Amino acid sequence: MRNKFLFFCLFLFGTLTACKDTKWVDVPTGTPPDGAVTGKPGEDEPDDPDDPTEMGLINCSYIRGDFYDFGRISGKSMATCNDLIFLTCRPYADGSLAFELPDAKLTGNATYTAEKDGKNGVLYFNGSATMNAGDGLLHSPDGPSKQFTFGTYIYIEEWVANAYLFKKATSSKTIAALQLGDATGKVKLTIGDYSGEVTSTDLTSGTWHYIALSYTATGVKLNIDDKSQIDFSGATFPAVPNDRVDFVIGDKFKGYLEETTVWSISAGTLGKDPITYPSAWNKTKVLAYWKYDEAGNLGKDSHSWITRLEDMRQTMGTPIGTSRFRLGCAGGQWKDMVKNEGAYTNFANKLCEVLSTHNLDGIDLDFEWPENSSEGTAYSKAIVEMSKIFKKNAKKVFFTVSLHPYYVKYMTEDACKAPDFISLQCYGPSTDLYPLNAFQQSSESAAQKIPKNKLVLGVPFQGTTGTPGEQKGYFDFANSISGPDQTQITYTDDKTYTFDGVNAIYNKTKYACENGYAGIMSWDLANDVDVTNDKSLLKTVQKAIEDYIFSSGTGETE
Repeated sequence: MRNKFLFFCLFLFGTLTACKDTKWVDVPTGTPPDGAVTGKPGEDEPDDPDDPTEMGLINCSYIRGDFYDFGRISGKSMATCNDLIFLTCRPYADGSLAFELPDAKLTGNATYTAEKDGKNGVLYFNGSATMNAGDGLLHSPDGPSKQFTFGTYIYIEEWVANAYLFKKATSSKTIAALQLGDATGKVKLTIGDYSGEVTSTDLTSGTWHYIALSYTATGVKLNIDDKSQIDFSGATFPAVPNDRVDFVIGDKFKGYLEETTVWSISAGTLGKDPITYPSAWNKTKVLAYWKYDEAGNLGKDSHSWITRLEDMRQTMGTPIGTSRFRLGCAGGQWKDMVKNEGAYTNFANKLCEVLSTHNLDGIDLDFEWPENSSEGTAYSKAIVEMSKIFKKNAKKVFFTVSLHPYYVKYMTEDACKAPDFISLQCYGPSTDLYPLNAFQQSSESAAQKIPKNKLVLGVPFQGTTGTPGEQKGYFDFANSISGPDQTQITYTDDKTYTFDGVNAIYNKTKYACENGYAGIMSWDLANDVDVTNDKSLLKTVQKAIEDYIFSSGTGETE
């Protein structure tokens, strides 16, 4: 049984801060005023609830870091949700963690110099010092890097042949490296089996230069200051071998570095101080940014998943604990990871460490597609065993998984009960799941295996043609929608997209509320217009939840 008055109190607490612009509604007769003491003296206070349905209806959504950097997700939209998932983590087959934007903090024995020839806060290498950025750069569990840029200010104190600006190498082979050549002005590049050398008379010792290597499959360019751009010879160039090897800066180098960047695109000299972004999207492609400005934190990476997380919290402006903020994992080598007990145990323990370090409230596994019974059995076992590890953690780990309706059948009953909740992706890639009746049927079918009070129903903030890969965010066409009932639109690419409009989202949320489900999950905040917009789908989800909570005051319903 659900107590709507309890929902009201908890929901109001979170929403007053998060949604200052929300339209006020009349409070039902008999509701205690804000701050009133209820109950009899001496009555025991109830324990803090762990059951998500007792905590109030869940309004859950996802944040993708690139779109946050791009400016598509506001603090008000984030604060409207009471369960936020920052989708940024991927597993390796051995259970260790990779991040979409790694924290490439440098560690090593290079030293801080307060000033060198007009530049403040620089990094000094004495010829034997190195700095290590870890193994997250130019490598991913999702596949190899096909393009990148390495850029830095450089002051060469002494030209040392074969000194490395950066390298990724094992004892037996070089994965990627940029080196000084055997004479002034020569620069060598190695990427897997490719090796090339160029000469620039503009690159000299004893003064500051800006050097940028831009690498793509069809061309490799070296920029020195604004004076020259030199092409490495070759018609095509290989992807960076995807060996998991540390990215090391400065081996054998004697001199200074300042404002060093690594990008996932061909960026030329965009990293020059001040770093520039012709489009906000360029900012999302900075994989690492070392300024060397803080003597006490010399190797700080100023653009990582951690700096994004810190910025999100500041932008959202709600105190920690007002709503759940969790880490999301998707993709990577998850199918291999869940087959191995040692790997998924390592994965769960590593996640607990990250949650503790960064004060996150839990984890969401967005591994939606176990495609056969064998994969479903392996994933199910991993879910059950990982949930046991999370329950032993000193701090409560709010653990959830996301599943597509087509693949719930492969999950065991124990796995369906182990997480705090399971979110059901009731949409795409075909258009068949979009209509309300299909949404209801998928939900009821899933509820045969998953307890309703652990089942959060998913709604799309995007449209699809029905062809995998052909999706557009609601954001892209919202201004062209004529009314709240509209659920199809022909976009500028002349393709017709099926989507959930305002009324469709309202009715799906209403159905979840009235039929005992734990709440609503949406994909995702960047696909919606801002919550302050009357066409916002997130605003519609919230309104439907509010309407349900306030509809009968202190009454109870199934």
